[in-house]
Amino acid sequence: SDPTCYTDGNVDYGKVRERNWFAEGLARLETGWREGHRIAIMCAEAAPERCHRTKLVGEALIAQGILVAHIDANGVIVSHEAVIARLHRGQIPLF
Repeated sequence: SDPTCYTDGNVDYGKVRERNWFAEGLARLETGWREGHRIAIMCAEAAPERCHRTKLVGEALIAQGILVAHIDANGVIVSHEAVIARLHRGQIPLF
């Protein structure tokens, strides 16, 4: 809902990552993970590569060394790396 997190009408993940509220949310997830909890962030998206949580939250957690996995529409657990490969279709991202 923060209008400063949009560029040309689209959410700008770089701007979101710079916000204190995003860092605080990540810190809460990291704390729970380090305490040994299994944490699920839910989404209605059937394909993890189409979910904004993959690109925004998943990438930020991976950057902090936190294990991330996704559950696809068939209930199969897919590694974050495999989802990112699907997203980029094997291409090296430019970001």
